[in-house]
Amino acid sequence: MTRAGVTTHPQVSVLVPTRNRAGLLRAALASVQRQTLRDIEILVLDDGSTDDTAQVLDAARQRDARVRVIRHAHGQGLPVALNRLLTMARSPLVAVMHDDDVAYPPRLETQVMFIDTHGLDICGTWYRRFGHVPGGIARPPVDDGAIKAALHFQPPLLHPSVLMRRDWVLRIGGYSAEFQRAAEDYDLWTRLAAAGARFGNVPQVLMRYRLSAVQASRVFNSEQAALAHRIRARYLTDCGISASQEEVDLHVRVRDPAPIDSLDELRAFEAWLVRLREHFAGNPAAAQVVAQQWLFIGCRGAGLGMRCWRMWRASPLAAAISPKKAAVLLALCAGRVRYRSAPYRLLEPFAPA
Repeated sequence: MTRAGVTTHPQVSVLVPTRNRAGLLRAALASVQRQTLRDIEILVLDDGSTDDTAQVLDAARQRDARVRVIRHAHGQGLPVALNRLLTMARSPLVAVMHDDDVAYPPRLETQVMFIDTHGLDICGTWYRRFGHVPGGIARPPVDDGAIKAALHFQPPLLHPSVLMRRDWVLRIGGYSAEFQRAAEDYDLWTRLAAAGARFGNVPQVLMRYRLSAVQASRVFNSEQAALAHRIRARYLTDCGISASQEEVDLHVRVRDPAPIDSLDELRAFEAWLVRLREHFAGNPAAAQVVAQQWLFIGCRGAGLGMRCWRMWRASPLAAAISPKKAAVLLALCAGRVRYRSAPYRLLEPFAPA
């Protein structure tokens, strides 16, 4: 696109924070430049890179006038980078793009239509995983109520897939500096949900999401789990759901990346999930999301063998799980495949929960 074709009020501002990812950044930027929605600006913030990122960005800017580059002399972290990009965006709609992922050409055009048609404020997509382990397609919930219920357990939106209304994000103060290395997106979604923003996910695969051994969710896994505990406890309160301290302690640990080695603990999680599902009785999609957590709890307890399977199957929560997924859990339990063991890690991209 020539400079004459660049508008001062683009339909979408694409925010691309980057640091020392020169090799992967080329493909990520190219996927944004190939979008079928042409009226966009591409804001890239180089957060103190020491590799060839500057050269990659200079070349991209020379080829495409839609690319605008901002540089930090020293790394200041992802929340700071994203907040600065938000303040510089010229469109009321902002899309996040990570520097190691790939967007399919119709991503932005499809999302703009979806967010307007459904009156949404935050819109993600389904996506395909790829990278250092076998992937698969992730289909997070589409409905606003289901997404807000899923937020009680984990982020149901892929951060680099979202299209957001910029004023909503600024209204709640943007990304929090408390979450420098992990969970910055989870924190943002829960604050937006508590403030009344409407969510959705386009039920189409519009992104390729790279799984990396060095991504923050793996390198800072224990730190991310601790931050997630704080977010879940706060969100439970923000949603007006009453719970004892014992129930809060259970709730924040539902999605912990750790095996369950006790039938008593398995039973305690079931009791809490049954009670929480009752809270969402008037919203079938949200109640289904809560019931789905019982499948994940079963995966965490699969190392207990058939004792886990019998307790899991006897629960009223199991009725919400498809026979196909239940069969996979049965196989895990029959093989006493301990959660997060080497065999489980091989199966994890295809695990039922």
